[in-house]
Amino acid sequence: MDHLGNLVFPDQRIGVDEGISLSADVYTPKAPGRYPAVLSFTAYNTERLTAGIPSGSNEIGSPSVFTDRGYGRVIISRRGMGRSDGDTGMFLSDRDVDDYEKAIAWAAIQPWCNGDVVLFGTSYFGMTQLQVALRNPPALKAFFANEICTDYFRHLVQFGESPPCTS
Repeated sequence: MDHLGNLVFPDQRIGVDEGISLSADVYTPKAPGRYPAVLSFTAYNTERLTAGIPSGSNEIGSPSVFTDRGYGRVIISRRGMGRSDGDTGMFLSDRDVDDYEKAIAWAAIQPWCNGDVVLFGTSYFGMTQLQVALRNPPALKAFFANEICTDYFRHLVQFGESPPCTS
């Protein structure tokens, strides 16, 4: 499946609540078929990341790395970020996890998806994976949190808030 290239479907809408939808940029292999979906749930605006502009940090990876290997790549912006509706709220909240779980179910039934969903990401992208994986959504087959901020995550889980900033 090497060098399949990709098709881009920007700003796909995922309904999560009455009147609220999240924006997802979807990349699929050019070859017709049904592929596993690789999802990332971001707390950031994706325009620079998905445009391929070198920024020194790209936590979503290059979509073509996935599509060239036979995966559909889905980058979802959390509420209030980028083109997603709603208010941002606290990072890593139960609402984020609810929305991510709905996004997994949405991806699994897309015509380009074979029903299998995996999660991928670094930092915030990785921490949200742990939270949603605990719920064991039916379509979720695996996750790869290649780096998480463990102290930040521990503080958030233990105290229910971000650690205080110190100088």
